[in-house]
Amino acid sequence: MYLLKTNNPNSLYQLAESLDPIQDFTHCDLGSLNSLQLIELCDEAAAWIAKEPIVFDEENGLAIFEFSSSGVVWLLNHSVALHRWNADVAALSALDGAGGTLYVVDTF
Repeated sequence: MYLLKTNNPNSLYQLAESLDPIQDFTHCDLGSLNSLQLIELCDEAAAWIAKEPIVFDEENGLAIFEFSSSGVVWLLNHSVALHRWNADVAALSALDGAGGTLYVVDTF
């Protein structure tokens, strides 16, 4: 799962074909953590994923949703818990300071 920021939501559609362009975004790799595990880790996490998915590709197992900035704050405050999923905790700070809308990219 990844968190990323962009000012151009249309650019997210390229991720449906391949995750390689994720490097073009300010992003944080949350390692093997997925959205279900995040909800188990924090009950509030279900509210961090907003609206309908921007991209939902069941065939390739990819979903992209808007994500609340309060979720990033919680992750920053509980970064020790993310180590078991090999999350790039250092990238959370850069993500928090970047401009744009925040999205979560989840694979399943």
